[in-house]
Amino acid sequence: MYKFSDSIDLLIDKFPIFKKTYEEDIDYYKDIPYVFYNDTLGQYVLDRVSARDEDELIVIFDYIEDMFLHGDEYVINMVGVVIVEDRFFYDMYCKEELTEYTKYLSQFFGELTMKSFKECTGVF
Repeated sequence: MYKFSDSIDLLIDKFPIFKKTYEEDIDYYKDIPYVFYNDTLGQYVLDRVSARDEDELIVIFDYIEDMFLHGDEYVINMVGVVIVEDRFFYDMYCKEELTEYTKYLSQFFGELTMKSFKECTGVF
């Protein structure tokens, strides 16, 4: 089981590109994984969507699904809030792009990611 206290290390292990961001501001991020996930993975998802980088989106959503499947309750909540609610619902809904992104991204969702998305947005 993935522990919330290990969530930053897990993310950096999977996506080493975030290590520099963490190291540059470790005092800020070390006790607030939600913010680190939002600032790094959350933005990365949007960047990869904009680039239509399907290979990397597969990797990202496999990671997200794995976190939903194996995370403790705090990890599950963090991934649900940062990725599903903040990035897909709030950001895209406010930009009136939810339908376009939903259709595109749903192909990458695992079962638990889809469940979380449906619960949050009512879409599908």
